[in-house]
Order: sequence, then C-alpha cells, then structure tokens
Amino acid sequence: MAKKHENSNVWPLIEAQRHAVADLLDGLTDDQWATPNTCGAWTVREVAAHLTMGWNVSMPKFMLGMIRHRGFDNFNLAAGKKLAERPAAEIVADLRANAAHRFVPPGAGPEAPLTDLVIHGAELREALGMEPATVSDATSVVLDGLAVPQKGAPFPLKDASGLQFAATDHAWTSGSGARVEGPSHQLMLALSGRLDAIDQLSGDGVELLRERSR
Repeated sequence: MAKKHENSNVWPLIEAQRHAVADLLDGLTDDQWATPNTCGAWTVREVAAHLTMGWNVSMPKFMLGMIRHRGFDNFNLAAGKKLAERPAAEIVADLRANAAHRFVPPGAGPEAPLTDLVIHGAELREALGMEPATVSDATSVVLDGLAVPQKGAPFPLKDASGLQFAATDHAWTSGSGARVEGPSHQLMLALSGRLDAIDQLSGDGVELLRERSR
C-alpha cells in the first residue's frame, strides 16, 4: 500500500539511482547518445545532462534563466541542451561525482529529484531498447508520490479520486475505485504525463485516467 517515507531514507535511494543512470550511460555509442528520448523533446545525451542541472545551475542563474526564457519549461530545455555540450564521459563522471548531492527544487523534498531520476531513467531505457530497471524501494517511493497528486506538482494528473493504481510486478497499490494496473515503469510514465504509456495499462479506470491526464 502507498505510504509516506522519511526524507532521511530517500537520500541513499537518490545516490543509488544516480550511479545506476551513470552505469546505464557508461559505454554507450555516439549513435546511442544521439537517440531521441521517448518524450520527444531531448536526446539521450540531453536527458543525461539535465540530470546534472541541480548542482550545475545556481539558484540566481536558475531564476534569471526562467525570466530570460519566459518560464520553467523553456529554460529547462535550454539548460539541458547547454549542459549536453560537454563530452559524454564528462556527463557520466559528473553524475558519479555528485551522486550524493542534496539538491532539491525550492519548496520540494528529496522525493522530487528521486522522481526525476527514476522517470528519466525509465525513459532512457525505453529509448535505448533496454529492459526496464529492476523494481526497487525507489520505485515504490516514486509511485507513492505520483499516485497522490500534490498541489503545484508538475504532472498533469491533479485528481486521483475514484482510482486505484496497482503494479503487476510487485506488491504495490494506492487508492480505491476503478482499477488501473500495469508494470511499475509504465505506471510511473503514465502518471508523470506520458499519454502513450497509458496504452500499456489495463483496468476499468484507464479511460478515466486518460481523461484526467489531458
């Protein structure tokens, strides 16, 4: 069942996920680094670079960048592309060297960077034709957060009432009502706004989830 997690338990998960993403990226070919990500906006290289943004962009630069680019989304894309200009090996080394970094977005807890890592890690694996990551404690933490929408969260699902989410690859459920079930990585992608991932889910609540995610 979904439950709250102590922040102190989340930091080791973040560190492990950064190392996992670095391991995934290490040794990719130039063509693989240039592969379009499944969300369409970035390449694998730009997604990887985006995951180093927390310690490479100071808060003053972040605020100025949002003003210059007229909003977070535009700045986020621009910053990711700029950071991706570095050599691939440097991006991988940056992730490893800062695996224990405790950056969090303003007003958020460590669940935010963990969610970013796990979701982008799932997208990278999908784009590269790799098997999904093994289900871990990080999976449950991320699913718990996504299944109970928070005010101000960047994801499109704002109302999960009347829906029950269930993973088919480990013992995790959240909510009650019309059922939406599927593999953990597809649930995470769907709940974070990937409409195509909803097609991979089943249950009598799928259409309601699709409607609320638009």
